[in-house]
Amino acid sequence: MWIVRQSRQLVKEAIGIDLETVGNSSLARGLKERMAKTGLTEEVRYFDFLQNSPKELEALVELIVVSETWFFRDEKPFNVLQQYVREEWLPSKPDTPIKILSLPCSTGEEPYTIAMALLDIGLSPGQLRIDAFDISGLALEKARRAVYRNNSFRSRDLGFRDRYFQLTEEGYVLAEKVRSSIAFAQGNILAPGFASGKGPYHAVFFRNLMIYLAPAQQDEAMAVIDRVLSPFGILFVGHAESLQPINKGYAPVRFPFGFAYRKLSPDGQRPTPQRPDIMQNGESSPMNVGYAARVASKLPRKPLEPRSAAAKTDALALAFEMADQGRTGEARKLCETALESRPPRAAAYYLLGLLLEAQGLTTEAEKSLQKAVYLEPDHVDALAHLALATERRGDAKAAELIRQRVRRVEDKLARD
Repeated sequence: MWIVRQSRQLVKEAIGIDLETVGNSSLARGLKERMAKTGLTEEVRYFDFLQNSPKELEALVELIVVSETWFFRDEKPFNVLQQYVREEWLPSKPDTPIKILSLPCSTGEEPYTIAMALLDIGLSPGQLRIDAFDISGLALEKARRAVYRNNSFRSRDLGFRDRYFQLTEEGYVLAEKVRSSIAFAQGNILAPGFASGKGPYHAVFFRNLMIYLAPAQQDEAMAVIDRVLSPFGILFVGHAESLQPINKGYAPVRFPFGFAYRKLSPDGQRPTPQRPDIMQNGESSPMNVGYAARVASKLPRKPLEPRSAAAKTDALALAFEMADQGRTGEARKLCETALESRPPRAAAYYLLGLLLEAQGLTTEAEKSLQKAVYLEPDHVDALAHLALATERRGDAKAAELIRQRVRRVEDKLARD
């Protein structure tokens, strides 16, 4: 279809998003809808209009690239942020507001989650400066309105909803003390002068956009991030995103499932935090309490028992609990015990892969993750870690194929 090819290239050149990552069928459906909406049924006439109307291009992109988001999605990055603020920020700069960037912010769930996570550990609204950007004016309008329905509340623990929202006929309305911490603005990270005069930021959430960018645009985006993020600041990326653009000048934060990276100083030095076991590159750290409960809830056991009770009778549940506590060796032994049962469980191979990775046994870790995916083809976390493992050993093409698979699975789960 001529217009599909031309529109895909137009979007890529204009905003950097590579629509090949979402498939031609999504683009074709979006074009059909927009052509009907505008009344321009001839492909040539509509494409001419699309080329000369930034608002129409934005409307088309909004139909195709739908950002799936909810409050406290992938809670571990917010745990990392809380520890960073408690252990490093507050002891050294108690009277200075912390500045954080969230992009793309979509309909506001991520920046509002950042604010709630920091309010939960005792910061006041006046100590927060959170800038949130998105290319979509429609998404920003919803974010500023700050009224949400059940689809935005999918995390296991919904205690924050009671603390920060009020239920009305329209939906859940967010408290003003959270809303006041966020400054929303429309912007494209690839546009000249993006976030000019806004930084430097002490933390940047840049999740789930890199996978849609072409390689050249990935480099451009990382150059912008490097410009606005302060030395020793923390960068958060999506769990399925490529690490190639940040393999220089950044060091991983050793916090399982945090997907966070520390920006080094120009001379490559690292900071000396109050709790080096948590934030320093190369050190091990315990998984936050709560992960074992989340995974245990997916195990075939009815009725669901409390975590401590489940751990007494289920080797895998206990393995997750020990991993939470940083007892890597004991957790690995329990994983191996759990795998002696028949049939073996994907969750056991998944956890074993993470534990082997933490112990530096990368080849064995990759094999274990492959077994997890064999048993459960739609295991998103196992697929994401397998993509990272594949990329680390130099097979970028295979890693990208796995990431495409992750995106398909996530899209399927979102539809379901």
